[in-house]
Amino acid sequence: MTDISDNGLNISRPVAVWNREIKAEPRKLLLGIGKMVVEGVFKDWSDFGGAALDTLDALGLAKKPGELAWLLIYRALMTALTELVKNYQDLFRKSPESDKLEEISTLFEQAMAKADVTITLNFFDRPGELSLLKELHAPLIEWLHGLGASEADAAQIACRLADYFVFALHQTWRKAPQDYAALTQYFDSPFTGATEEVRNWLLYAQHLQRQVSDRMFAEAFGVDKVYVPLRAYYEEKEQEDERRQELEPHRDKVKRIVVDLEDEFRSWLDNFTAAQAVRFISGGPGSGKSTFAKIFAAKIAAENKIPCLYIPLHLFHATDNLITAMESHIKNNPFLSSNPLAAKEGKDRLLIIFDGLDELALQGKAASETANSFVDEVLRRIHEGNSYGKQRQVIITGRTIVIQSVAAKLRDAKQISYVLPYFVAEWEREEYHDPAKLLAEDQRQRWWRQYGDAAGKGYAGLPDDLARQHLAEITAQPLLNYLVALSYDRKTIQFTDETTLNQIYADLIKAVYCRQYEDGGRVSACAGGLDEKDFIRVLEEIALAVWHGDGRTATVAGIREKLKAGGIERYLEQFQEGAKAGVTRLLTAFYFRQSEHRQDGDPTF
Repeated sequence: MTDISDNGLNISRPVAVWNREIKAEPRKLLLGIGKMVVEGVFKDWSDFGGAALDTLDALGLAKKPGELAWLLIYRALMTALTELVKNYQDLFRKSPESDKLEEISTLFEQAMAKADVTITLNFFDRPGELSLLKELHAPLIEWLHGLGASEADAAQIACRLADYFVFALHQTWRKAPQDYAALTQYFDSPFTGATEEVRNWLLYAQHLQRQVSDRMFAEAFGVDKVYVPLRAYYEEKEQEDERRQELEPHRDKVKRIVVDLEDEFRSWLDNFTAAQAVRFISGGPGSGKSTFAKIFAAKIAAENKIPCLYIPLHLFHATDNLITAMESHIKNNPFLSSNPLAAKEGKDRLLIIFDGLDELALQGKAASETANSFVDEVLRRIHEGNSYGKQRQVIITGRTIVIQSVAAKLRDAKQISYVLPYFVAEWEREEYHDPAKLLAEDQRQRWWRQYGDAAGKGYAGLPDDLARQHLAEITAQPLLNYLVALSYDRKTIQFTDETTLNQIYADLIKAVYCRQYEDGGRVSACAGGLDEKDFIRVLEEIALAVWHGDGRTATVAGIREKLKAGGIERYLEQFQEGAKAGVTRLLTAFYFRQSEHRQDGDPTF
C-alpha cells in the first residue's frame, strides 16, 4: 500500500515485494559479506553494500516515492550490515563452510522477506525506530552466529544495528541526494528539507553516538553498556566558627559538595549565564572523565537542541587563536563544514567539550604552560562571543595536576568538578557534604552487574573474592576495575590480600600476547610471530624510550635507537606494522596511540 497525504508518504508492504520492484537480492550481498569473513579479505567495505544497486536506471525504477523510500532504506541497511561485520571481524572465530554460508544467507533473506516495512513522516525524524530493524534482530543474531561469532557476542553485535543503520542512512542520502529528490516534495522534516549544514550536524550527532556504542577495547559491547553515571564534588569555601576564626582569621574551611555529574551539567546548560560559561572536570587517569565527556556529548547532540562538539585535545592543534584553531580542526572533520565559533556564521547556541587538557603537552611545551595558554584563550574567546549575545559553553577535562595549574583563573565555586570513584568508604564520606546520600551506593556492584549482562558472564555484583579492602583502591577506579575484570575472567590469578596491580598488569600483557593466536590458530599481524620474551622486550624498550623522552610519548626514531642498543632492532618493523593495523584493540588501546603531531617529521606515539 502506498498512500500520499498531507502528513507525508506512508508505505506498508512486505519486504519481498519491494525487493522485487527494485530488483534487490539481499542473499547475494549477505553471501558476499560472509565470504569476506571466511577468506579474511576485507576490500571495498565502504561501498560494498551499495555496489549491486549502482544507478536508478539500472534498477528500472519508475522513481515513485514509495520505491525511492525503500531503495534508500535498503541501501542503508546493506551498508550498515557490511560495516557492522567489518568492525567486529575478529570475533568471528569459527568460519562456516561454503554450504553453511549459503544456508544462513538464504535463511536471513527469507526472514527479511517476511517482514513488513512501514514508513511514515516520523521515520525521517527517528529512523532508528523503524519496525523493520526490530523484526530483523533475531534473524541477524542467527546469521552472525552462523558466521562464527559466539551467541553472546552475536547478541551484542546485533544490538548495534539501529545505530549503524541511522549513520548509514545519513551517509547514503548525502552520497546521492539526487536519487531521492522526488521524496523531498512529500516530506518537510529536518532530514529531507533541512539545509546541508543541519544534515551535517545530524550525521555528526550519530557519529558521537557510535563512539560510545562501538566496541570497548576487544569486547563485543560498547562502553555505554557498562557505563555507571559518575559522581563528583565541587569545593565551596565556608567560614569557620567564631572561635576558630579568631585563632586563624585568614583560614577558610573548604566544603566538598557531592553532585551527580550529569545532573549538574544539565542544570548548567539549562540555566545559561555568561559568567559561568566555561567549566572543568578534574580526575586522575582512568577515573572515567573522558567516558563521561563522550557519553554526555552524545546525549546532548542526540536531543538536537544544542549543537555539541566533542574534541579530544590530542587531535586539536592548539594555537594562540582559538577561532583559527577551530577552523583548522573543522577542515579535518568529515561531517562538519563551517566553523561554529566564527563571528558571523558561527553558532549562537553551542556546547564544546575539550577532552584531555594534559594532552596538549604532546605539542612540545611544558604541560602547565600549554594548559594555561589554552585556557586563557578559551575564556577570552567564549566571553567575547557571549558578550555579543551568543550562548556558548565549554567543558574542559583534564588530569588533576593540570587542572590545578589553571585553578587560580577560575572564580566560581562550581567551575571545577572533581570526579569521585565508584566506592567511597564510610569513614571517608565524612569529608563530603552529601545531602542526597549519593556516596552511599557502592557503584562497583552496578558496574559488575552490567558487565556480567553485556559479556554474558552473569555476575550479580562484585565477586566476593574481589571485595577485599586491599583491592578497593583498584576496583573503585573505572579503568582499573575493568582491567581487574579482564584478569579475573582469565582465572590465571588467585586474588588474595597480597595481589598487586603489577601482577594484574603482567597478566593482561600475557593475555594480549596470547590473544594473537586465538583466532582459529592464525597468527595475527600484531605480534608478527614474535616469541613472548621478544614481545616483552619490545614493550620494555618502548617504555624506556618514553621514560627517557617526555614521559608520555616516544618517536619511532627514539624507539629504534633503544631497540638497536638492545640488539633487537629487527623486531621494530613487524611490531610497528602490527600497531598500525590495529589487529588487537587491547594492544593499541593500552599501549600505543599515534599522535597527530610529529617531531621533526618523525611519527610520535
